[in-house]
Amino acid sequence: MDHRPIERSALGHTLQRAQLSRRAYLSTHPDDWVAAADDPFRIDYLRTGKCAIRIESIKPGGPGPQRMTYGGVLDVLRGLWDVLYMDKREFQSVFEVKNGSEVVGFGTVLVGNVPVFGEFG
Repeated sequence: MDHRPIERSALGHTLQRAQLSRRAYLSTHPDDWVAAADDPFRIDYLRTGKCAIRIESIKPGGPGPQRMTYGGVLDVLRGLWDVLYMDKREFQSVFEVKNGSEVVGFGTVLVGNVPVFGEFG
């Protein structure tokens, strides 16, 4: 994936909206494994193609440690806020999600539409 710049306001708005939606969910539900219906987590900037985020478990719907929790998704979004937005690294990114030393997920932040399954680049 190239390091195409992402419009700062689109990145910030998308990350804030994503965090708000995860916080709202966690305020009314226990933190548990992400359900298969919610995996991958996808959000974009007002469907403009300016910024999209996708976070996916290694083993969606499967048992055990290869899956992420809802709180884990929120932690990833907070990390993206710190690294990409606060540190002014407003570029497309591909990342792994780890629980300790174990990789439990992966994701992208990109310019464009939210990719569907199998379209990571």
